[in-house]
Amino acid sequence: MLFCFSAYAYAEVKVSIDAATFKHTKDSVLWEMYYVINNDNITYVEENGQYVAKVFFNVTLKSALDDINQKWLFQNIALNKEQTKGLVLFGVKQFFVKEGQYVVNIKVNDFNDDNSSSEKSFKIITPDYKLNKIETSDIRLSKIAVDEDDSDVQWDPMFYKNGFFAIPNPAVEYFDSDPFVRFYHEIYNLGKYAKEPVLNRITIHDALENVKINLKDTVENISDDYYYIKEIPINSLATGVYYLKTAVLYPLSNPTDSVINVKKFYFINSAKPPESTDKFYVEGQKFELSEFAAMSESQIEHEMEIIEIIGTNFDRDQIELLGTTKAKRRYLFEYWTVHDEDPQTPRNETLEKIREAEKYANTYFSWGRSDNGWKTDRGKIMLKYGFPADRNLEVATAGKRAWSDWWYPNVQGGANFYFVDIGGFGDFRLVHSTVQGEIYHADWYNQFVPDSRNNPNND
Repeated sequence: MLFCFSAYAYAEVKVSIDAATFKHTKDSVLWEMYYVINNDNITYVEENGQYVAKVFFNVTLKSALDDINQKWLFQNIALNKEQTKGLVLFGVKQFFVKEGQYVVNIKVNDFNDDNSSSEKSFKIITPDYKLNKIETSDIRLSKIAVDEDDSDVQWDPMFYKNGFFAIPNPAVEYFDSDPFVRFYHEIYNLGKYAKEPVLNRITIHDALENVKINLKDTVENISDDYYYIKEIPINSLATGVYYLKTAVLYPLSNPTDSVINVKKFYFINSAKPPESTDKFYVEGQKFELSEFAAMSESQIEHEMEIIEIIGTNFDRDQIELLGTTKAKRRYLFEYWTVHDEDPQTPRNETLEKIREAEKYANTYFSWGRSDNGWKTDRGKIMLKYGFPADRNLEVATAGKRAWSDWWYPNVQGGANFYFVDIGGFGDFRLVHSTVQGEIYHADWYNQFVPDSRNNPNND
């Protein structure tokens, strides 16, 4: 899981942090932390005719099963005072962790100034990289990304990665003085599970999900894992927030599955100020005639909740940016226009399927006194993945809760979802799934199906 933040310590030490996860071994993943220090905001002291700055890092990752701590001293040496100005200092630190949820705590101290320090805490979830399907790493945004054979510079070994030197961009900012987005990325298990070439699609979207740049690469003849760097010119973009999206689509002959990653970045273009949002809200005829143009605020909020269930993190980020009812109406119109599986017809078949799933969920999955079926775990899965090809229901018996198994043959090569009626009131909770990103409990049956309250053998 990617995140980005800037830590400011009493307006003195300025450190920007970013991170990415990569496959490592069967039992661990590699979590890389990237940092950049503003050289003008750290203290240099003279030592033996040189000027030395030191920044002390203390980073802890804690979970129920892990407690990892690394401490290190980052230092920069300048020959004179002039060299202490105007630089940015980059670094990389690696942590080998297990799959799970962690609380990360980062403390940064200016070693030469006791009053200058900063601290930041946040949560991350490290993925469980499966060995039996195609997976991808996070996106490592870079200031510089070059093949080691093409580089004449002797880069620090900390920036080396699988045949490339990738100097990170923890501030996730790009400028028109060097208008290129560069990044490093990994795709796993291609040789084993891609029976034919796959399509690696790379797009850049603006804040309203309009595709600004669209690139496609065919990846073939890969023995196993695939590592690559990419440099994308972005001088045509205006100043603003953008999203880099990678999608591995397979099989190439008939793509039915995909693995998607999204990374936010900022571009500052002095020649192109931010585009006026007015252009996105021109009341065109199609929008005026759509159901979204006259939606009430309560209807809009309902529709937004639906998208938060079925959408990606990218979609949820877009919703966060919407401040007015007008903007939300337009967003809903554009969202369903983009996701219409057959734009040539007057109907929006995709939206109709969502409506049908919602109606079914409210009819058969609601419990209590309200039509809340679409908000239940079964309702959410039906909204996201459609109607399952096969469903099995086991009714409650003495000592065992009712449970249900749903099968989707076209989701990630075949996927199961397991629901258990934990409370006995018909609110079946999702307790395990084989789909990446969904809840995972391999021992779900033993954990959730036995019900000691109704077990006659229970003392």
